[in-house]
Amino acid sequence: MKKFKYVITLVVVLFVGAFESKSQNVITVKLPVSDMERSLKFYQDAFDCEVVSDKIYQGDEIEAIEQIFNCVIREVELKLGESSLTLKQFLSPQGRPIPFDAKSNDVIFQHLAIVVSDMDKAFDKLTKMNAGRISNAPQTLPKWNKAASGISAYYFRDPDNHPLELIYFPKGKGKSNWHAKSKKLFMGIDHTAIAVIDTDTSLKFYEDFIGLNVLGGSFNYGKEQEHLNGVRYSKVRITGLASENVDRHSGVEFLEYLRPEGGMLYPKDTQNNDFWNLQTIIEVPDLEKLYKKAQFKKMNVSEEGIIAFDGQRFLELRDPNGHQVYLVQKK
Repeated sequence: MKKFKYVITLVVVLFVGAFESKSQNVITVKLPVSDMERSLKFYQDAFDCEVVSDKIYQGDEIEAIEQIFNCVIREVELKLGESSLTLKQFLSPQGRPIPFDAKSNDVIFQHLAIVVSDMDKAFDKLTKMNAGRISNAPQTLPKWNKAASGISAYYFRDPDNHPLELIYFPKGKGKSNWHAKSKKLFMGIDHTAIAVIDTDTSLKFYEDFIGLNVLGGSFNYGKEQEHLNGVRYSKVRITGLASENVDRHSGVEFLEYLRPEGGMLYPKDTQNNDFWNLQTIIEVPDLEKLYKKAQFKKMNVSEEGIIAFDGQRFLELRDPNGHQVYLVQKK
């Protein structure tokens, strides 16, 4: 079994007093960090994040759960606008860093798309903080791309080399809550985007198996896309998915690079303390049904099966590309 206790803690915090969901909801994403104080300063200074909880885990139980000897974990849940994310530091032992030459078309790529009310102001703030760039500047997608026309985006990196995105939705694009009047510059997290090898195969996992709904898609290419993701001659098939509660929860976005081919695959020996190993937490209404379905389909699911803890039940899987997903259900 791999790495469970810290995931359960987050879910308990989020769902105390909540009603049981009848649909699939993307709840949060967890990012491994090397220096919690440095990362907290970055996320608080950059996005005005607020600390919700700050906890440390250690001892025989967490070592058995993590399958990492002598591990000590600090986990901090943050509120970013109307959304949640969690930073997780292995105080002992630390995992492997994201490769310095990692590119947007590598399968380990996963980012959080942070919605802004004013792209110029948000970009200016990150520039003054010397945040690492992937894009050369914010890019506005062209009129010919009807599905994404007018959307502005900017890729950059946090202190641990995790890719992040600023995104601005013009009128008529994006979820309705991103167009509500707000004084916040950073409004929340629209989605987590993952690089995938094949869209149709990934849809079988996220749509057919988990039950997320396809919202739409596009084929992005041209100079704007190349300067956005930092990959020359790139052509990307983009597919967006979300729950029925689309305005309340983040979504998942596929990035399939039709060109160039040959991006780095997800390492088969990945551990939870490796910095590229983000965890997507999805609430489901019937975990037992999904577990039986996963077994029947011989999916990459935890040998321990469903784990129960403090009123929660959860299951760890790897999607067809290697990205880690936790399915959770309130008892």
